[in-house]
Amino acid sequence: MKVAVIGMGYVGLVTAISLAEVGNEIIAIEKNSIKLEKLKLGISPIYEPNIQEYLKKHKENIKFESNYEKIQTRFID
Repeated sequence: MKVAVIGMGYVGLVTAISLAEVGNEIIAIEKNSIKLEKLKLGISPIYEPNIQEYLKKHKENIKFESNYEKIQTRFID
């Protein structure tokens, strides 16, 4: 399933990783450019046990973007 998660704070990032863990394709939307660049490099902007490992594990299933309008076409089948 394709899922978009908006906001990569404590709730959004953990949700995105959890959904990727069960096999979903995730588009994660974050407007904060500093957070976004860290995430694209596989660096978590928050502390959560083991989150770095999960970010690395699911780097192919989670795509990080800053613009919701840009990703809409990827999710409309």
